[in-house]
Amino acid sequence: MENKFFLPILFYVFDSFVFCALVYVLNKNFEKVASHLALAIIISLSIQAILALAHIGTGRGSLYFNNPNQLGYYALTSLTVFACLPSVYRSNKLMTMAVLILSSYLILYSGSRAALLGVILLGSIIFVKEGFKVDASSIAFIILVIGAGWYFFNRNDFVDAQIKSIQDRQESKSSQGVSEFEVRGYDRFYLAPEYVLYGAGEGKYDRFHSYHSLEMHSGPGTILFSYGVLGFYLFFSFVAIVIKRDLFNNSLLIAPVILYNFTHQGFRESLFWILLACIFMVSSKQYVKDVFLKVRKHGHFEFLK
Repeated sequence: MENKFFLPILFYVFDSFVFCALVYVLNKNFEKVASHLALAIIISLSIQAILALAHIGTGRGSLYFNNPNQLGYYALTSLTVFACLPSVYRSNKLMTMAVLILSSYLILYSGSRAALLGVILLGSIIFVKEGFKVDASSIAFIILVIGAGWYFFNRNDFVDAQIKSIQDRQESKSSQGVSEFEVRGYDRFYLAPEYVLYGAGEGKYDRFHSYHSLEMHSGPGTILFSYGVLGFYLFFSFVAIVIKRDLFNNSLLIAPVILYNFTHQGFRESLFWILLACIFMVSSKQYVKDVFLKVRKHGHFEFLK
């Protein structure tokens, strides 16, 4: 893909179909499809965790993904989809804790710094939004969180090794005298600033003579540099439409994934578009429900004006 102009665009076309297809099936039978998706995420994360425990691959863990960052992004986005969807699995605090532990383990296994920051942020959001009461399940949830956290960060050599690996990679870049700005390909903005206006297209990255010869490590940066100001505006206008019906909560939910994409390009990943479709449909269902309750209260639609 690095040397082809049109293949990246076809990914976006395919992802658009994924988005529309999921919106359609969720609209047909929301509760059933949402539960199936949540269960699929639990099964998928469990399989990946088993592969990781079996030490598939060497060095920074990637399992059967193309690279470790893809594994970290998969785990972070899967957790976000699970957190978004109302289901019998999501309503169970212990099940939510299990999914959080599985995704966190996979992210640590991958050694992805951006995904690790994202899962800490998302885990905190989930924890706060749960709304704890003094009951058996809430107390068990808190005990599990404290116990798992203590074990992972004080008694587990695996975590120490993964954190050391992240630190070593950071120090290695620093010792080479190369900035993160250059390593991630951001220097193209001042090497070829004219493309910011009308877009350079994706692919053939050796054209730009930047330090990094492959794809820029930034989703927003790639959209802006490849498709220009208009393409950037259209893409993020679409994201804004998806989240606007519950802007505050949806912004919190999607923030870790968006922050990850500031240092990596994950906007072509189909799982990201599945997340957008889920957020859109959950917000739409809640919007319709709120309107119905207001109509029942007021007896007419006049208040909507």
